[in-house]
Amino acid sequence: RRQLGLNEPWWMQLGVFVKQIVSFDWGKSWATNESVANLFATRLPATLTVMIPILILDVLLALPIAMWVAYRRGSLTDRLIMVVTTIALSISFLVYIIVGQYVFGFQLGWFPVQGWSDSVWTNLITYVPLPVMLAVLVGIAPQTRLYRSFFLDELGQDYVRTARAKGMGE
Repeated sequence: RRQLGLNEPWWMQLGVFVKQIVSFDWGKSWATNESVANLFATRLPATLTVMIPILILDVLLALPIAMWVAYRRGSLTDRLIMVVTTIALSISFLVYIIVGQYVFGFQLGWFPVQGWSDSVWTNLITYVPLPVMLAVLVGIAPQTRLYRSFFLDELGQDYVRTARAKGMGE
């Protein structure tokens, strides 16, 4: 309790906490006894190498699909895609990871399931495609549903109806 400062009053603990956040002094890891700030700094490049393509691809794929589905609201295509996205949302991300690694990594041998190198290009070509592909496949379902609802909401706005009444095309 003394080592962690838990024997101090709560306002002192809060002050120490805020000071550590502001000064980027987050203490040491209990597992490795390494500075937490150093852990963040060394792991951040790998995280960004995987996350930036995921975020970009999620938006670039989900937006056109959602726009296309919203434009065809109530059609068989709309219903089918909404059912598929609902089913995709119902399955845990962990299941996608395990099945994806098993199929694409172990059975087909297309991708390695572990590893990292110091070369950014090696990482982008070798180690990043499998996690990006799996995350995009999982992330496209909620993004499509979200953007579809945004588009449908906008299509019902007064300014859209006014533009259509004045002869504006789709």
